[in-house]
Amino acid sequence: FSENKKNNSFLFEESQASEYDVKIDSFQLGPFLNEPMIGSVFGKVFMNGEIFSNGNINFNNIEGEISRFDFNDYSYRNIVLSEASFTDQVFAGIIDIKDENLEMTYTGFMDFNTQQQFDFDVDIHRAQLNKLNWIESDTLITLSTMFTTNLAGSNINNYSGDISLQSLLYEAGSKSFDIPT
Repeated sequence: FSENKKNNSFLFEESQASEYDVKIDSFQLGPFLNEPMIGSVFGKVFMNGEIFSNGNINFNNIEGEISRFDFNDYSYRNIVLSEASFTDQVFAGIIDIKDENLEMTYTGFMDFNTQQQFDFDVDIHRAQLNKLNWIESDTLITLSTMFTTNLAGSNINNYSGDISLQSLLYEAGSKSFDIPT
């Protein structure tokens, strides 16, 4: 990266001569965001964009692999970001997770501005909920689902829109609940 004195910012440009632009080695994201459920992040990413001294972040392109992301006392592995950007408080992109307990694809965008908007598709091929610490159970609990979300509002108490479920399979031990497409 380089300093842009004209805009009082730091420029990030994708390096063609390296396997990454930014290497994240045990960054404590949770304390940074004041979120106790989030822990460390490890990964290598390519980025094009700018970080301004006032805290604004504009990355036109983000691609790379997050080798580990700690959330709710579980370490997610093998997360790939592609066709991603974060500009003007809007994240857009594709997130693929190929963890031993979660296989999932997220495609879409999330606008975190005052009038928030969430428009995305999620395909959870397999989530072992108890192993991910989402549910406390000695029985293996697995979820497979596909859904589309289109919500808008200024906070979670006044969101309006649609969440459309395409499929759902919930398995707890030998019992299952299936809503086919």
